[in-house]
Amino acid sequence: MNKLNFQLSGPDIEVTYDGSSGALFVRGSGFWSLEDGATFDGDRVSRPNLDGGGQLLRVLLLASSRAGVATSLTILLPQVNHASAETESDVTGAAVVTQDYQAVVGGPPAVLQQYDIRPLQGKLHLSA
Repeated sequence: MNKLNFQLSGPDIEVTYDGSSGALFVRGSGFWSLEDGATFDGDRVSRPNLDGGGQLLRVLLLASSRAGVATSLTILLPQVNHASAETESDVTGAAVVTQDYQAVVGGPPAVLQQYDIRPLQGKLHLSA
């Protein structure tokens, strides 16, 4: 099977996903502390099932702030047709930063999550 590598960017975020190792590199500014970038090895990247195609990659950025807020990042990547994919193709995706308030100090509020959604554009690199 071919190896898929994605390089995507959007407002204040850059994402590189190595499909063969499962590693995810993220650099971002303004909405979490990854200005210098961080690499999440394949075993730290969860891949929830997405019926109907595409791929979700999820990493935990912060298990709990001092206030009890957890922060995670989910990347949505498109499904690839290996039979007709070119060596390099334009792709779009999305980055979703989720702040989860379920364990907040003093008890959870009425609304338990907040989302910051960033559109992504970039390239799919396909190699043998």
